Amino acid sequence: MLFCHPAIFTPVCTTEFAELAQRQEEFDELGVELLALSVDSVYSHINWIEWIKTKMNVEVQFPVIEDFSMKITKAYGMLD
Repeated sequence: MLFCHPAIFTPVCTTEFAELAQRQEEFDELGVELLALSVDSVYSHINWIEWIKTKMNVEVQFPVIEDFSMKITKAYGMLD
């Protein structure tokens, strides 16, 4: 499942991202692989994922794609 989040370190994106990470086993049982996409940089994601692990005690194990150029984002029409 490809899912997108508009900005890291925002309250809604953080809680939804952590929730998906907490339900990783449920998705695995269904044969669904999680894949996140954001226009934020890979370095921002590394910091955010570490913050989620430290502050929320949730380990993110699915891949996160950096779309800094917005090429994928625009191809899927995710921006106005």
